[in-house]
Order: sequence, then structure tokens, then C-alpha cells
Amino acid sequence: MHSVTARLPWRRRPASLTEVTGGPEATAKIGYLSSIEIFAGLTDARLQWIKETTTMFTCPRGGVIYTPGETGEVAFLLKRGLVQLYQLSPEGKRLVVGMLPPGAFFGDMPLLGQTMADTYAEAARECLICAMGQGDLEALLLAEPRVALRTRAATRSLGSATRIWRTWPGSRARR
Repeated sequence: MHSVTARLPWRRRPASLTEVTGGPEATAKIGYLSSIEIFAGLTDARLQWIKETTTMFTCPRGGVIYTPGETGEVAFLLKRGLVQLYQLSPEGKRLVVGMLPPGAFFGDMPLLGQTMADTYAEAARECLICAMGQGDLEALLLAEPRVALRTRAATRSLGSATRIWRTWPGSRARR
């Protein structure tokens, strides 16, 4: 199973995902960004910087966005669609630990204390997603402390869901 993150440009692998570089989706990118709660109140100049440092792509229903063991190099902003987070039991059964609606911010973000260890992210509906590299995310959080605070609050509930599974009897992810 190959995830979308394995194909992102900064991963130094062939980019075979459906990157959005033109058309109405690309034109509306600033509007998408400004509608995400963590970016509320940012200046037009800051939103333009975010637009330029993120990669926007589509992921079809059933497409894997993130797999366990991937490095914390990318954060995702879900613009449209629905993302299912799940983990596998030792028997290989899927346990859904969360469903993320548009506006959700997710990924393996050690800087914010958020880990997706042993968690898969899969498109439950066709998704439009912006991905931001770890270095750009760090620069944004340093420049905009309110984004850091909002992001931290947004990732707390996601962390709770995955921690519950890690302590589930029989979980191979027990920590």
C-alpha cells in the first residue's frame, strides 16, 4: 500500500498524485485556506505565503493519505471530503479511531505533540487536501503563535482517539 505522502515532492520520490496546479480549485486556494479555523484572522500576505508553500492535491475515495511509520515531514489541511483514521488490530481488523471533516488539520507533528504512530489516514470520500512540509510548518508556527495555539487545540482530540487504541487490550501499539 502506497500513501500519498510517499509521492509528495519533498519526499524525493516520483510525484504521481493528482496535484492541483490550475483551474478553479487553484484559484480558490486562498479562500479555502482562509476558511480553515486555524488560519482565521491571518493577513492576506501570510495567506499568500501559505498558498505558495503548500501543495494542493486530490485523493480519490479509498486512497491512502498516510501510513504508519512515515516520518513527521508533512501536515495536512483537509479542504473538502472526509478522512477516516484507523489502526489495525493484531488480527488485521480495522478499528476506526476518527473521522475528520473539512477544515481538519492532521499528520505526524512531533513539534505539537501529535503523533499518528500506527495510524492510517484514508479518504472516505474524494478529498481536496493541502500538504505543508515540516520546515514550512515550523516557520509558520514561529511567525504566527496564534496558529500554533489553535493547531495544538485542534490536535488534542485526535491524539486522545489514537491513545485510547494504544491502550486497548491486545493492541500491538501498546505504549
